[in-house]
Amino acid sequence: MIFQVFVPALLLLLFTLAGLSCIKPKMFPPGPAWFPFVGCFVQFQQLYRKIGYCHLVWAKWAEKYGPLIGLKLGKDKIVVVSGYKAIKHAYSKEDFDGRPDGFFFRMRTFHQRLGVVFVDGELWSEQRKFTTRHLRTLGMGTNSMENIINEEVEALIRSLNDKIGQNKENMELELHNLCDISILNTLWAVVAGKRFELEDPRLIKMFKLQHASFRAIDMSGGLLNQMPFLRHVMPERTGYKNLMENTLANYQFLRETLEEHKETHVPGEHNDLIDAFIDEIDGKKDSNFTDEQLLALCQDLFMAGSETTSTTLGFLFEKFLIYQKMQARVQNDIDAVVGRGRLPNLSDRTQYENLATKSFI
Repeated sequence: MIFQVFVPALLLLLFTLAGLSCIKPKMFPPGPAWFPFVGCFVQFQQLYRKIGYCHLVWAKWAEKYGPLIGLKLGKDKIVVVSGYKAIKHAYSKEDFDGRPDGFFFRMRTFHQRLGVVFVDGELWSEQRKFTTRHLRTLGMGTNSMENIINEEVEALIRSLNDKIGQNKENMELELHNLCDISILNTLWAVVAGKRFELEDPRLIKMFKLQHASFRAIDMSGGLLNQMPFLRHVMPERTGYKNLMENTLANYQFLRETLEEHKETHVPGEHNDLIDAFIDEIDGKKDSNFTDEQLLALCQDLFMAGSETTSTTLGFLFEKFLIYQKMQARVQNDIDAVVGRGRLPNLSDRTQYENLATKSFI
């Protein structure tokens, strides 16, 4: 008797929940049809496998549904904004200042909302102000930072010349990750007061893991964020395996860096950002300034500061290879403004206003 009542009641509940999961909110933007419990995740995955990149999926759907696309991926309702005017309008509204939350965003920061990239509200405001203030004090955006960049450029040029000298024939270079450690060094000089050799095997391995994790999963969290339980079933397919390898390697590196600083730290002496943060940890108990927050902040700076710049330069190198006439024009501009006897500097920028270099970049 109980079984005869329980099963129909359970089926009725499931059908009700399935129906409710397909109902779109009032005034929700147009988009693909929603299926019970998974939303339009199936259509997304099919198109993603075919095209290969999330941003191309959004662009494809924008052609069909317009600049605002209403989606449901797993349990999350999402609005995708596409096109310059729509994005500019969205960014002008405080309602869009928040950051996403979910399994993917928390697993990289000790299953808490930490760091500065994926947090909002009071924590974001406090940590952003602290970080930008001390980075400026330590030289970010000043002539001293320009000197650090020039030193890294010279070191990179020497490294390239050495590689070319060792193998003049059939020389191959991976341009995508050519500048990884050089870029990190310019940032790490003010974050941790340290410089790495360009052939450092540990850093090379860490960047390989980082690039692999960015390829395996996009910054929306993908399948892992929508259905985190699938990491136990298919860790590689969800990107969980790559992401965990990268996260663990990064935190081991960052913990060692933090311990080195604690051993030599002198209260009140701020040689880098980590020194300043340690003083906050020691001086403000029961605050947002903790070892975990410092590690998460350094992780954000490490990944955002290096990956984005490396990717931008990778695209620049690609365009130079495709448009070699433009490459020659840019070289002519540099020769005219800078010459061949010195490195460019920030004061040279004003002289590029009407040249091909500015329009190309």
